[in-house]
Amino acid sequence: MNCLLKTFSLVTLTTLLLTCATPYQPMSHKGRFEETEIEKDMFQVVFIGKTYANLTTVAGYWDQRIQEICQLREKVPQVLDVQAKKTLTRFQGGNLHYQPSQLGHIRYISAIVRQGIEGDFNAQANTEVFPVFMPSPISSPIHRVAVLSLSESFGTDIPARLDYTVAFIRAKRPDLVFVERESSDTVVEELKLQYGGRVNDATRQRIGRMVGADSLLFYRILPIDTTRTGVIQSSGGTVSGGLEVDLIRVSTGTSLFRQTVTAKTLFPRPSPGKSWSEAEVIRAHGIASEEAAAYGFSALGASLGVNPLGIIPFSETGLVRDVLPSSPAETAGLQKRDKIVSVNNRQFRSWTDRIDLPATMTVLREGKELDLTVSSR
Repeated sequence: MNCLLKTFSLVTLTTLLLTCATPYQPMSHKGRFEETEIEKDMFQVVFIGKTYANLTTVAGYWDQRIQEICQLREKVPQVLDVQAKKTLTRFQGGNLHYQPSQLGHIRYISAIVRQGIEGDFNAQANTEVFPVFMPSPISSPIHRVAVLSLSESFGTDIPARLDYTVAFIRAKRPDLVFVERESSDTVVEELKLQYGGRVNDATRQRIGRMVGADSLLFYRILPIDTTRTGVIQSSGGTVSGGLEVDLIRVSTGTSLFRQTVTAKTLFPRPSPGKSWSEAEVIRAHGIASEEAAAYGFSALGASLGVNPLGIIPFSETGLVRDVLPSSPAETAGLQKRDKIVSVNNRQFRSWTDRIDLPATMTVLREGKELDLTVSSR
């Protein structure tokens, strides 16, 4: 995907920013954003936060903004690259003030994979995630966590989704500190070279000391099986994607939470004389990976006690994407596409609203309100 960006010279990009950029738009107390259309359906989006905000929070707002833009266009984002930084803005009263920002390039694409004039094929509707069960809460105390990626993004928005998840966890658990991303960048490349499914205890302890964390959160996006691409293009079949998440205690090397989530997208056999394009197959891998990530990150939240219901949410507040098997939500009868209206007779306003179990919940299902009783595990 980086080749798309390399076609633009620095001069060309600068000219586009000066002539095509929309004014900074306000987002209340959160900060402000700017979007620039570089070419058709390809945008540069910048979010600039307040000086007291951290990079994880800014990343969450950046992701929120691109989701809002996509909803207006009825498309989904394909993240090409993301860069976060802090810029010194002023020196006042003996204190340095830094302004955090995140810049990224995205391409808006339809969720519909097209097969020429033969019709449309909805890849998202044909994606199935293998079951992810409700994990047990982590009993071991956690104070500082460093997040480390052990793979490329493969053109997905999974890094941005993880940033949003981290922001959600921080909102629900202010006692939990996440080490800023730039503090761990220095060790990521070394880890990628060493990674073979596990990282040895000595390496974990050394990394923990370097980034000042008692726990390490690794994640890895499973790459596409390129040996099957040609077969799928000509004959159809399944495209798999997935995500590995591992939360490790530095001092002991113990895995506090480990989950591998896989999903598959089924391509039908193309019409006679037709074939699927390589880009369509790659995008299907991205969709499968993103679906898997939604389940994996929700399970991570459940293990940290911030998702007590065991819900996989949509970005829209209250709208249920799915529930984790063996979760309180499943036991209570909560279903896909239900919308949570109220909890304990209080309007449900945000996914960060506190939910204490047991609880009484009102949900909207197919236009009718239902009352459900959710018990604790």
